[in-house]
Amino acid sequence: MPQIVLTYEKPETLKLLKSLAKYLGFNIAAKGKMKKQPDCINGVSVLPADESASLDDVRKIFTGRNIDAVQLRKEAWRRKK
Repeated sequence: MPQIVLTYEKPETLKLLKSLAKYLGFNIAAKGKMKKQPDCINGVSVLPADESASLDDVRKIFTGRNIDAVQLRKEAWRRKK
């Protein structure tokens, strides 16, 4: 469902918007109640990156295992029957 954000200064504006919502059939959510929907690309949710992630953790997993990137891609994308 598409969403928009309106900013206003006067409390009367919110009252007017609430009365319009009854007739036009839209919902009004308070700032704290609105959830940010994650972006989707081809049905896969894209979440914002975590700044605390480090490549050192990944290097520890793959170091000394003699894994080739080409071999890893082939095995990772192989469908299981």
